[in-house]
Amino acid sequence: MAPLRPHLSALEMKVISQMEHYFGDHNLPRDRFMKRVIAENDGWISMSVMLKFQRLASLSRDRYFIMRCVQKSESGLIEVDFAKERVRRKPAKPYSTFVSGEESRQLKGRIVHVRGFEKIATLNDIITFFEEDVKGVCRVNEEDPNSNDHAWKNRMEEKFLDGDSRFPESVCVVFDSDKEAKGFLARKVMFRGKKLTSELKFDSGMRNVHFSDTFDEDTILRTVWVDGFVKQPKNPENLDEFFSQFKGVEAIKKRKFRFNQEDSWEFCGSVFVTFDCETTAKGFLALQNLSYKGDRLRCMSKLDYYKDRKIFQREINQYLPGTLYL
Repeated sequence: MAPLRPHLSALEMKVISQMEHYFGDHNLPRDRFMKRVIAENDGWISMSVMLKFQRLASLSRDRYFIMRCVQKSESGLIEVDFAKERVRRKPAKPYSTFVSGEESRQLKGRIVHVRGFEKIATLNDIITFFEEDVKGVCRVNEEDPNSNDHAWKNRMEEKFLDGDSRFPESVCVVFDSDKEAKGFLARKVMFRGKKLTSELKFDSGMRNVHFSDTFDEDTILRTVWVDGFVKQPKNPENLDEFFSQFKGVEAIKKRKFRFNQEDSWEFCGSVFVTFDCETTAKGFLALQNLSYKGDRLRCMSKLDYYKDRKIFQREINQYLPGTLYL
């Protein structure tokens, strides 16, 4: 939130915070509706358009009051034109038009996907709930703050313009820190008598990313999945050195992921280790309390890993016709 003068009222602070969220570095580059409007008007958005946003309108419908509030902010982010009743982000404070995958993932420990809200709950209801009952909340988004789902944004835009304030049953909550997010995840949180379900958005998103995995029938029965390399070495040879202490290791493949075609591949913290035979692989799996630099490692056969995550089902059923996915 922008630095505020001490004489501001609580309502003025909320108005400034909401306006600077709309024009902020995180929202504006992703907001297709606002970007289209400002592109057509030299960066300006009329207050009549701004008041179509339900959250702002719920705070005040007095356009001059809102503009006066914005003028009082010490951030200097938004420029006000009283004569034409419009606002814009100051040209001297441009935003980046491209948000990289790396930048998006910097927030991965702070964004929590929360499900279980009543479908009749409005966004205002949900934001008020988090403002009053949850500590450390930076903001509440109608969607994943890192999403570029333009179709979704268009649907929400139509709802705003039609005055439809109904809202889906899930939101993404951005916390001030990883610690605040973890604290929220550890709580049993209720909304109108209903328990909410929460998880890090990064964790849920990882189920939809692209991995470098391939199915190899020649090695699948003698390959083991090993996870837990949080303190990953920058030099891949360091992992070779770690696994050299175990008998029969033939190859180590560092598993990599990317969110889409534009992102670069990144190490996900797990590897596939191929042994010289199935017996040696089973012997490795029988070892207890494996760790790397103090971090506990998790292991399972590559076949069980694929079965557990329902990956390569067709290939496995063709290779092992009796295999069942539970």
